[in-house]
Amino acid sequence: MKLCRKDSGSIALEAALIMPLFLVFVLSLITLIKISIIDIALSSAVSETTKQIAAHMYPVDLLYQDYEHYSFLIPPPLLEVAKWELYQRNSIEDSLNHKYNQALNRVFKPLLNYFVDVNSGDIKKLNSSQLTIEKVTLPNLSNRSRAIFGIEAKYQLTLPIPFFRKIIYIRKRSLERVWVGA
Repeated sequence: MKLCRKDSGSIALEAALIMPLFLVFVLSLITLIKISIIDIALSSAVSETTKQIAAHMYPVDLLYQDYEHYSFLIPPPLLEVAKWELYQRNSIEDSLNHKYNQALNRVFKPLLNYFVDVNSGDIKKLNSSQLTIEKVTLPNLSNRSRAIFGIEAKYQLTLPIPFFRKIIYIRKRSLERVWVGA
């Protein structure tokens, strides 16, 4: 006795069972690659920004020691950072932490965005609206052994996996000893 069997729908059934799992795997793999690219781009931008600022801190040190005598040597963007640091650092740090973070974003975010654009080439890897400066460690120019500059940045990324809208934060920090002459 032979049973009547039809195999005409078995491939469609197998595809309907396996295809969602395969798509989730592929989307997860793409998301992991995207997270890795963003992580590398953020790390590179924070590191390069910190290195450039630390390497060019000698004019700021001269400005710190004798503002009126050396101010003509300082490029305008760096002069604005130095003026900001000399004028507002202590009062903002002590009294208004929120305004301090806003001021840090206003001053240092354009520098960080510059290195994001320079290092990315043709592909824009980081969206500047999702990038924030969490902390800036300004060097103590009066104590040269503690003259360390650092930036900590945070990038907000929404995972593009269907039915799983979760926001993750990627943080990177870089510290560099500043060059303040002999």
